[in-house]
Amino acid sequence: MDKPPIAEVLEHYGASDVPEGSRFRKMKCPFHEDRNASASVCTEENRFRCFACDISGDSFDVIADQEGCRDFACTRACTEKLLGGSYGQVRGRTDPQYRRRGVFEESRPVRGQRSILQAGLRRKPLAGA
Repeated sequence: MDKPPIAEVLEHYGASDVPEGSRFRKMKCPFHEDRNASASVCTEENRFRCFACDISGDSFDVIADQEGCRDFACTRACTEKLLGGSYGQVRGRTDPQYRRRGVFEESRPVRGQRSILQAGLRRKPLAGA
């Protein structure tokens, strides 16, 4: 899934100097007034965390928190509106090996196991019901 860079998101919300690097680096949080650095960011992992205002997550989490989005479609639309571009393209696997089984499809017990019905371990009705 393509996510916008966390540095670009933080700069949109007012961060001036977002430190680059593979480890978490201290910075001033753009979401509240800071005299000292109270947040940390890792641009390689695309993660942000402010220890004062408790905002944390990747770029989609930060945008969802700031824009009040409750679902992924809203977050993706806000991201495209704020930053431009097309983010959040979900790429699924097409291999039959990774196909999800439907809810009503017959499930086969693993070799050597018996189903609950065969073993006679079905629930018994509660007394007095």
